[in-house]
Amino acid sequence: MRDMATGKTRHTTRRLGALGAALATALGVAVAVGGPAYASGENCSGTNGAANICITVNGYSNVINSIKAEATINVPIVDSNFNLENGHIQLTDPTGRTLCNSSTVALDSGAYMTCPWNGGGVAHGTGQYCVTLWVYQNGEYSTYGQECLTVFK
Repeated sequence: MRDMATGKTRHTTRRLGALGAALATALGVAVAVGGPAYASGENCSGTNGAANICITVNGYSNVINSIKAEATINVPIVDSNFNLENGHIQLTDPTGRTLCNSSTVALDSGAYMTCPWNGGGVAHGTGQYCVTLWVYQNGEYSTYGQECLTVFK
């Protein structure tokens, strides 16, 4: 990096990398230079009050121990004739590959779906891991909501 005041080049990357590694060691956390370690965390969102969708990742850096996808229906999701719709949740990796699907349930108030996945405690691809709530309407599935968590190396 060039210091604008002196015009000299400073080499801060190595110092920051060493400082990050020392801090990670002191805290017992693996931190990779170039991005935060974010393989442990939870993201939850609502779908206009009708459902809560959550994804929880357990691990460090891009090493994933497990992922839990879940959704809770807050109000009945019905078709135009007020018949309950059916649906399920799907967990996908950053390439779009399905990691797991929950059972299909009637989307009545209080319905709960979960989809746990065992990552095996090994390194996996970086990017967005997503849980999608699918609703079966008119003979086909459509996305009702999605929540993602980004895993960095």
